[in-house]
Amino acid sequence: MLPVIILTLHRHGYLKRLIGAKTNTSGSATEVITGTIPTRIRIRELCSQEYLRIMCKDEDHCLRQLLSSSSWKGLCFSPLTYLSVMSKQLSGCLDGCPPYSEVNISASVMMHPAKVLEGSVVSMDIFG
Repeated sequence: MLPVIILTLHRHGYLKRLIGAKTNTSGSATEVITGTIPTRIRIRELCSQEYLRIMCKDEDHCLRQLLSSSSWKGLCFSPLTYLSVMSKQLSGCLDGCPPYSEVNISASVMMHPAKVLEGSVVSMDIFG
């Protein structure tokens, strides 16, 4: 976690210089003013997205097998173990809900002309 702390400190310094804040301004205040997401939350969000992307793959896909078989010992762990640890909250929320597998749609299917036979127009008269 030390690289994350160093990255956060540098980021706060850059944000302070960007908005012209004084050196004793808190990092949280600069994040609120600039509208940026804190580094730890952004890392967790990226890990959760990647975890979900891997979980959407087929059961026999090599990344999914590596994710299920990865482990750590002490402070030594693999990147896939880090993904599963950082996305533990997402995994708990999805417990019992299998993610959909990836669907590959070709350009010819997307550009296939379709004929609209019947349609209904919904009108919302909000002024009267």
